[in-house]
Amino acid sequence: MEGLTYVVMCRKAVSLLRRLRHFAPEIGTVHSRSMKYLVLTIRKPQFDASVVPAHYAFLQSLRDQGILEQAGPFTDRSGGAYIIAADNFEQARQLAERDPLHIHDCSDVTVHEWDVS
Repeated sequence: MEGLTYVVMCRKAVSLLRRLRHFAPEIGTVHSRSMKYLVLTIRKPQFDASVVPAHYAFLQSLRDQGILEQAGPFTDRSGGAYIIAADNFEQARQLAERDPLHIHDCSDVTVHEWDVS
């Protein structure tokens, strides 16, 4: 079952990347950081919906700092994704690890360097 979940997650990521590519010309105008990172959050079986408000507050704090560019849930509610700007992969990973969904072990949170050019 894990293999099937991974395949579904990858297909969703590819679909998301295709949809977001339409917005690529606008990406990068918010701040001067050079690299974009796609953060995928895939719900675990023990997902706790009470953590969602803290997750949204976390995303808003990133938005207020000019780090978050886009965010949203998957329509099937299996998780979501957001795009952040960071100086390097390690910085992006550290930011994503501050997400309450990661801290409370509600979702698998993965970071992918993304060349949108």
